Amino acid sequence: MNSSNGLLDPWHGGGVLASKPDQGIIAITIPNGAHHLDLRATNIADPVDVISARALELTTIYEWINNFHKQKSMFQS
Repeated sequence: MNSSNGLLDPWHGGGVLASKPDQGIIAITIPNGAHHLDLRATNIADPVDVISARALELTTIYEWINNFHKQKSMFQS
């Protein structure tokens, strides 16, 4: 599970701020982001940390999809 937190949100302290790899939790901290900016459409004004967060999120999604297909093929054999 990924959890992104924009530090410009006043409620970010209630989010997941530390990764726990042994539990499959990856915390993505976005110092210059707020209110799910990483989930909005790309904009020329996006801060670098938002762009990096999106890249990490995409990588994680691709890993989920690949793992799903690997597990699916194991059960189909």
